[in-house]
Amino acid sequence: MNRWIVPGVLGFFLGVLSLSANVGREVAVETGGARGPLLMSGLGPSEAVWALPKEEVSDDRSDFYFRRIESSESRVSLPLRSLGAMSVALRMDTTVRTRVDLLRENTSLGESFVAPGPWAETMIASSIDPAPVDFTLRFEDAPLVGRSDPENFRRYADRLVIRSEGGFDLPWGSRIAGGIAVAFVVLLIRAAVSGAAAGLAGLTLAALLFWLSLREPVALALALPRLLGFVVAAAALIALLGRFLRVSSRNGAALALLGSAMTFAYGFWSFLPNHSPADLDIHIWRTVDLANVPRSLEAWLRYGSHYPTPSQIRGEATAALGEGPAIPYSPLPYVIFYAAHTAGLDLHWSMNAIQAVGLALLLPLIFALARAASDEQGGLLAAALMALDLATVHHLGRAHSPAVLGGALGLGCLLAFGLSLDHIREPGRWRLPA
Repeated sequence: MNRWIVPGVLGFFLGVLSLSANVGREVAVETGGARGPLLMSGLGPSEAVWALPKEEVSDDRSDFYFRRIESSESRVSLPLRSLGAMSVALRMDTTVRTRVDLLRENTSLGESFVAPGPWAETMIASSIDPAPVDFTLRFEDAPLVGRSDPENFRRYADRLVIRSEGGFDLPWGSRIAGGIAVAFVVLLIRAAVSGAAAGLAGLTLAALLFWLSLREPVALALALPRLLGFVVAAAALIALLGRFLRVSSRNGAALALLGSAMTFAYGFWSFLPNHSPADLDIHIWRTVDLANVPRSLEAWLRYGSHYPTPSQIRGEATAALGEGPAIPYSPLPYVIFYAAHTAGLDLHWSMNAIQAVGLALLLPLIFALARAASDEQGGLLAAALMALDLATVHHLGRAHSPAVLGGALGLGCLLAFGLSLDHIREPGRWRLPA
């Protein structure tokens, strides 16, 4: 028993220690990425600009994603701890002079005015006492300001810049999740390879987490507590499938390790600052609209077709495919996404995580089929190649969410069908009858 407890405990403390560093004095929070709504409420769908002329920006930031500010108040919640007095600046664009007030528990901590003109960063408040980075921004037209052209009114946010004299560190929830992740990987590698390899992997993973905490502290602080459950679930389901397919415990641990790495790596994309694929908002709108689909076959066929749903304000496939007969797509992926939505998981990140788990669950099936054609080493090679399949990764990165999850479900059925054939373990007889 000690052979398993000691490496796991050491891995846990190593992971926690690697995430306990000061991550710097300045944190930029881009609102246009997929993680934007997780950090700042009251925002519209993501939009992008490229190569803005110098007349439209007051700095050298000309390529970025942004979101429309749709509410008079936005809650800002950053998963970091401030270790000193803070200041908050906001980079935005507006057509009317806007007063921005920063409040915490209905107490104003500072305010500033943003003038119309080029995109610019404006200091909102400074010398804020250290506390959890959780506050509200209130947006109002400045006194005596009239909207001369209401139809062209806009108020956009690009990013928040929060500075702390003492720097920032990760909250304990993220540190503990990181420690559990390192311990989990150490135990899997010990089961799949050896104790020495597990120790080396623990040191390597801890060093990687330390580097990520310095490079992308917000992404890591968001991802670790949210993805950990998906990682463990993927590994457990892979192990269960492996037992059903009579995969050895060592190979099962290797497949679970590979599936866990897939789930975290592909799920982590959602938390990177500039991950904002054009189809992401479209599939979120379509998922939420599932609640209003009438209980009839015709309605479900239309919902699963290329026709837009009621809240889909852009990305209509009818522009390319026409408005003729409905082209059928399975609505099953949206049902799975909607289940996550009703469970309280934000679709901006959970869709990616669900897709990653769906792809990871193909690994034992691919291993078993390749093993039948060659041997166990061939099965591991096939599983590794599938995990790195560029076409699949591209679809997932572009947020082609129903295609990725639907493709995984379809491929899983085909692999299961192949494994059920009588002569699957006799590759020489893999041919159709004349």
